[in-house]
Amino acid sequence: MSEANMYVFDSATRTFVPWDGTVAGGGDGGGTTGGATEETLAAVRDRLPLGAEKTPNFTSTTGSGTVTAGAQSVAVANIGGAAGTLKSQAFPANAVVSWSVINPLDTLGAIAYDATGTTFLITEVR
Repeated sequence: MSEANMYVFDSATRTFVPWDGTVAGGGDGGGTTGGATEETLAAVRDRLPLGAEKTPNFTSTTGSGTVTAGAQSVAVANIGGAAGTLKSQAFPANAVVSWSVINPLDTLGAIAYDATGTTFLITEVR
């Protein structure tokens, strides 16, 4: 299992951070009583789910719709010659906006758009 796909909860910052493979000492000064051993950590690591490979999906649209909830990253570019609507706001020609989650366990909500009269290029990563 690759450690690059593993995250741990940092109680000081209350966020998930990439695990570097090291272990802080246990409450007993680093001994094995009450602290984690490399064997214990290996057993836990082997039971953690692997990160899934994500593939970007591209959509070119000239109509209205919704990017469904559940993406980890969404980018919208107005590549047409007129303004459209994105999240109930005017979205001018040649504008680009993107959203990404920081915590790999989070996802984005639904994003409504209307590209009638113009063209939106939408990129999603799920």
